[in-house]
Amino acid sequence: MATGITLVAMLVRRRRDRLRARARRRRPIDAYAIPVALPAPSAAAAIETPSEHDDELAKICPACGSRYGHQFRTCARDNSELAALN
Repeated sequence: MATGITLVAMLVRRRRDRLRARARRRRPIDAYAIPVALPAPSAAAAIETPSEHDDELAKICPACGSRYGHQFRTCARDNSELAALN
């Protein structure tokens, strides 16, 4: 009789472990993330935008048509490489 009870207990534990493993696989990755407060954005970290008042708009985005000054390399909207205007 003791052998039967031991076998049933072993089967119950095995089933429980399988169900727990399946639940861990289904859990989204964000469930493991630790919440962290991000620092406030500073003026130095601001994204450069095209200058609308600059008379010297020397580059253009081939994808969206936005114009930029000579100091820009990529488009702020779609990150495409800018082409020079001649």
